[in-house]
Amino acid sequence: MKVLIKKVNPRTEYQGVISDFWVNVQLKTGKLVQLFDCEPFDLRDYENVKIECLVLAFMAKDISNNHIEELAHPHLEGNIIRDYEIEKKWVDIHNSLNDHRRYWSAVETLDGIFLIDPGDLKLITIKEKNRISFTVGRLDLLAWLPIEK
Repeated sequence: MKVLIKKVNPRTEYQGVISDFWVNVQLKTGKLVQLFDCEPFDLRDYENVKIECLVLAFMAKDISNNHIEELAHPHLEGNIIRDYEIEKKWVDIHNSLNDHRRYWSAVETLDGIFLIDPGDLKLITIKEKNRISFTVGRLDLLAWLPIEK
């Protein structure tokens, strides 16, 4: 999926070392969401730059509708892909993808494809035979490539 990085904020810092970041991005439809960068890739030099990325969407569990922040907990809706093959370019970037399965579940939205954990499928509202809808607990940035700089 392609996104525009709007703002990158350090999340956890200890003794001057930043171990993860929140990355605010704009999706293709204009929606703003927050990605968790736990690698950390440290994309502070890429603010206002478009990137291509691989994102994992975790399902929200026990989030009250009164307290949902759209940036951190967006609603996703789209077609389910039960056997989405991770492209080799992403496996080469994110070493831990080598340790996991090559095929994942995913949801194809207007903004692009979000990976989802197959174990989370039971938490999703299935609207039609291949349409799903859910609130995100967290979006993790798994891998990225620059489009422009």
